[in-house]
Amino acid sequence: ILLAGELVALYPGIFLRGEVISSSALAYGMAPWKGHKPATDRPLRANPALSDDLVLFTPWDAFIRGAIHSGHMPFWSPETGCGMPILANTQSAVLAPTHALRWLWDSPRARTIGLLAKVVLAGAGMLVLLRLLGALAWANSAAMTVWLLYPLSEVLAWFSWLLAGIVLVLRGSRRGPPLLAGSLAAMLLAGHPPTVAPLLAAASIAVVVWAPGRGDTKRRRLAGLAVPVVAGVLLALPQLGPTLAYA
Repeated sequence: ILLAGELVALYPGIFLRGEVISSSALAYGMAPWKGHKPATDRPLRANPALSDDLVLFTPWDAFIRGAIHSGHMPFWSPETGCGMPILANTQSAVLAPTHALRWLWDSPRARTIGLLAKVVLAGAGMLVLLRLLGALAWANSAAMTVWLLYPLSEVLAWFSWLLAGIVLVLRGSRRGPPLLAGSLAAMLLAGHPPTVAPLLAAASIAVVVWAPGRGDTKRRRLAGLAVPVVAGVLLALPQLGPTLAYA
């Protein structure tokens, strides 16, 4: 409830005036749109240092949506330079959970809903792990807010669920394995391996510290992580396979 109320307070234009989160305002500083900025009663805002949403993500979204609607997987786009891989480039995040709505609904509101969902996901996962203060801190961290338009923020959102899954597995809870497998797959599908790598390294350190017991007991707890981890990787294989082949 706090997270939802906070989103309304931070983004009133979205909930009250039909605004969207986008960097498209940057287009009015370049040809052929320069000098044609529409007259609006509220200013158009965009960060010139974060232009990837306009020049990369938005064109990729249009191509992916068109491919899916025509019944094809978006493997390759001939419209960029001499052509480029889409599914295999990871940052397109074709299979990321929060992107599903934008493939079905051709509207900037679909992207906005998916972007705000990251904040709720991040906070809800950390609520399971660290209760209220941790949830609010993680959902509002600089990495989440500054990079909201970018795939790395979705990796961060699912990371809280990954940690919660690890804790439940180590405690012997039946809810742990599916939560760990699903959150790991979602992180790998979110579209930013450079963020996934250090977070998995941090999670590995946490596993060793958190594992209860000693000797054989501790080893059994750690071994219980193997199956959900392998399952998570297999779930993400439709994205990982093309990415590895491209690499």
